[in-house]
Amino acid sequence: MTQKVEDARVPQTDEDSLELAIQYLEAGNEEQVVPMLRRMADRGTADALELLAQCYASGTGAAWDLREAERLLAKWARQGDGEAKLSLALRYKKGIDVPKSLHYADKWLKRAQRAGAPDALNRLVAEKDIGKINTGLLTRAARTFSRTLAQAKLGDLAAQNRVGILLSSGHGVEQDFILAAAWFRMAAEKGFMDAQFHLGCCYECGRGTNRDAARAMEWYRRAAEQGHAEAMGRLGYCCQVSLDNTQAEYWYRKAAEAGNTSSMRWLAARSSDAQDDAQAVFWYRRAAELGDRHAQFRLADCYDEGQGVEPDAAQAAFWLQKAARQDHVPAQRWLGLFYQDGHGVEQSDEQAVFWFRTAAEQDEILYQGWNWCLYANDSQCCLGDCYAQGRGVPQDDAQAAYWYQRAADEGYSRGKNSLGLCYRDGKGVPQDYERAFSLFERAAAEKDTDAQYNLAVCYQYGYGTPQDLSLAAKWYQWAAAHGHQEARAQLTQLEQAPKTETDSN
Repeated sequence: MTQKVEDARVPQTDEDSLELAIQYLEAGNEEQVVPMLRRMADRGTADALELLAQCYASGTGAAWDLREAERLLAKWARQGDGEAKLSLALRYKKGIDVPKSLHYADKWLKRAQRAGAPDALNRLVAEKDIGKINTGLLTRAARTFSRTLAQAKLGDLAAQNRVGILLSSGHGVEQDFILAAAWFRMAAEKGFMDAQFHLGCCYECGRGTNRDAARAMEWYRRAAEQGHAEAMGRLGYCCQVSLDNTQAEYWYRKAAEAGNTSSMRWLAARSSDAQDDAQAVFWYRRAAELGDRHAQFRLADCYDEGQGVEPDAAQAAFWLQKAARQDHVPAQRWLGLFYQDGHGVEQSDEQAVFWFRTAAEQDEILYQGWNWCLYANDSQCCLGDCYAQGRGVPQDDAQAAYWYQRAADEGYSRGKNSLGLCYRDGKGVPQDYERAFSLFERAAAEKDTDAQYNLAVCYQYGYGTPQDLSLAAKWYQWAAAHGHQEARAQLTQLEQAPKTETDSN
């Protein structure tokens, strides 16, 4: 039961606001909590970020959104110390308000170690003495689950749906997708549309059930027919995958008209494919104005390229800023380049560094996906270049090598090549020709043109490998074929050089 909070005080500080937000939560006044926490989170208030993440993870005062919970917790951990990073590693290990993932637990463990968290590995293995997980929040989460479970057992359909959400998020209870799907089914079969949608997601993704596209569509359809906008969008996607484009467009359009921004983006992309750029801009703008960061990024691209609108670099920068502030990694990287070049904004190397760093730190979120991780890795290289050149930061070869190493560790070829140059020239790391050669070789095999050129140089002069002019020529040819001008010049020189007896052998 919702209780009225008798508190006439106007919060003067974030600490006061947090105290009031917790009182609202305890009293069940959930709808007042999220806007209050969002304002504090936008200012970077650490406790507000953590508490807001829990609201999204549990569907408290906001639509259930595990991706947003993960984004907020990552932001909280990034601005915190080693203990905060270690606590997020534990969350990934156990699946507390984030997807369970040992891979990402290991990523955050390494960040905790770099930030100086003592004995981090042993503490993570033992799952104890990790103090940055707020015990008060965990206690409230456990109480929330117990209270909701009791209501669900009495037949409350909304509570049954929420039990499924809490089990999926690991909020106040051990994460259990199979049990979550069972609770979603219980409410879905009695017509509760949110549960029907969530059960459709379970079947589509194989989360707690076997993957079954037909059953996913069935449950999405049931929810869509009750007006569930997100279910309409997912049904449109399922129709698209099954190559029923007529039904796909029907459901996408209904979802868009109901305010589903991902469906607006689909209609925009379809308009663009049909060479109707003005209609594409119409749909991107509608979604962008509703706060969809992906649409904001696409609208920025339209303004930058002049597709469907007059070219306007300032408008492109405006929409990139909108998306970047919502942690859209490609937008953050691109905005860094805008500031570096003075394109649509006043030139500022310091702002470029800020946005490169912001994007570079976002290679640790599971839901970002492989493509966004590449943008984060490229931003790490851009940040490394800033340190190497002293642009926007004091020149620091060791920091440049650190950021190149971060990108190389993720398998990014540009990072391997740049780190190879550090080892070849002894900048920021001890000179090591063999290590440089190995890095160039790995990046060259991934078709990095600069690495192919640098590998050819190693073979030509015997850096880290026996001299071999025929292999040097081969790699110069590869790089030249992909437009590398210096490789073409070197290849010409190599071909014109007089052959020695050693060369002919």
